[in-house]
Amino acid sequence: KHFLFVQGVLPCLSDKRGKKGKIIPISPGRVSMNPDGNCGIYSAMERHGIIKDIKRRNIKYIHVFSVGNALIRLDDPVFIGYCAKKKAECGNKVLWKVDPKEKVGFMAKKDGKPCVVE
Repeated sequence: KHFLFVQGVLPCLSDKRGKKGKIIPISPGRVSMNPDGNCGIYSAMERHGIIKDIKRRNIKYIHVFSVGNALIRLDDPVFIGYCAKKKAECGNKVLWKVDPKEKVGFMAKKDGKPCVVE
């Protein structure tokens, strides 16, 4: 079964020198908005009742991906099976950055726990 739902949004902030952290307007009275990031999906799943439904149906594994990932294989049975076999709480596929300055998130550890750094 597949669930499609809308993730939350946050205002876009400028990163230009002198205007760093300022909200970006798109017209008078309107603010530029963006999805609320990698972790926003989990609060959206909660808001839309998906977490409750997963628990109710005793679902053990879910496959979550970002729409911006054009290379993802939907419902990848090999990857999901590998994660299940290893009893992993979470699995993540990543690619090497094209160059160190490429503006994409990357996996790291913070306080000994995995995280995405953007």
